[in-house]
Amino acid sequence: MTFSDFWEDVAAVTSAGLGVSLADVQSVADAAVAPNTLTRYKSVFSAFSSFADLAGRCSMPASPSVVASWLVSLVHKGWAPASIRSAAAALSWEHRRRDENDPTEHKTVVLVLKGAQRVNARPIVHKEHLDLPRLSALLSHLLKIDSMPGLRLAALLSLSFAAFLRLSDAISLQVYDVAVSHSHVSVSLRSNKTDPERLGSTRIAAAAPDSSVCPVRILRLYASRLGITFESGEHVFDVRPLWPNFTAHGVPLWGRGPVRPDNIRKQFKLLCAELGPSFESLTFHSCRAGAASAVANDDIDVLALKRLGGWSSFACSTYVDLKTPALLDQAKRVWSLSRSERAPSCDESAPQSADFSPSVSVASHPASLRSKRRRRASSSSPLPVHQRRRIQRSSVLHRSVVDEDVEVDELFIS
Repeated sequence: MTFSDFWEDVAAVTSAGLGVSLADVQSVADAAVAPNTLTRYKSVFSAFSSFADLAGRCSMPASPSVVASWLVSLVHKGWAPASIRSAAAALSWEHRRRDENDPTEHKTVVLVLKGAQRVNARPIVHKEHLDLPRLSALLSHLLKIDSMPGLRLAALLSLSFAAFLRLSDAISLQVYDVAVSHSHVSVSLRSNKTDPERLGSTRIAAAAPDSSVCPVRILRLYASRLGITFESGEHVFDVRPLWPNFTAHGVPLWGRGPVRPDNIRKQFKLLCAELGPSFESLTFHSCRAGAASAVANDDIDVLALKRLGGWSSFACSTYVDLKTPALLDQAKRVWSLSRSERAPSCDESAPQSADFSPSVSVASHPASLRSKRRRRASSSSPLPVHQRRRIQRSSVLHRSVVDEDVEVDELFIS
């Protein structure tokens, strides 16, 4: 069944008055990827279709030769390797969605993608980390302005830093997602970038009563000035602080949805430019990176760091900027581990065998390892020739050779 035949059949089924429409099936199928990703994929496929039309070739299904040529054209345009991989993913998704053979799985296309990684390789530019002194300066400046947009940005910055929030996570919060107590702020994320299944997660922002960056104090100040309570269902960071006196037919326009992230980014960049050159390299994502670096430099356990920031993998390491004192503390552990794991030295007065090096003793091996070695070596076949030659090439070797059922741990002298 072709792609068009499939959707014609779906239209025939849904026209029987079963409570399901053709649009419903299409929308649920498109929900397999995020809305922004879907928009990106459609834009990329449109550009690829234009390229195929100029070449006089079909774009659906596309031949691997056309796909490879188009990807090389992106390399010549200077696209980053990640953007080229994203473009290939868009073509792959569109072909799989239409039940066509995926041209990106062709060996030459795979090689082109690997070559693009080498040809257009770029150094990774990490986000600037927002440290506590600069965060304190930002919040102090915003609170001195004494305006609702400034207070909203201060609450966003403080909560995002303390709870490791992305901007998209923070502005999507509704009031019943936030629980404020004297000791902390509990934030319930119903979905986020790394949670496509919408399993939900909870972040904790601890109070700092003696600090100017305390998220509990700033969030309560923002809520009291705005007149919201933490039992309603409206967005915490919505558009109303921009027009506090704007009404329609005498009724205030409250709860008109979350503020646009672009507006917050522009406001943040203007604030950083106003405070000086040391702030100009900051972005809003610097809050998340700065919080990760702050706790990592305090020697926090990596599992606790992943839990605090909601990372499902060790990608959190790319956010961390370890300072020299923290690295030095970790480097000192090399010597403590070396002392604890150092094998006992050979007794110089002990008789030496002509078959072994005088600097290493087999007696230093654990008894379990020696007994296991004897059992495995006695029941195994001789080593293959290539392994014996490799061992004999070394003057003194202490290695473990595993070949299916063969495991030998010996000292050899050529």
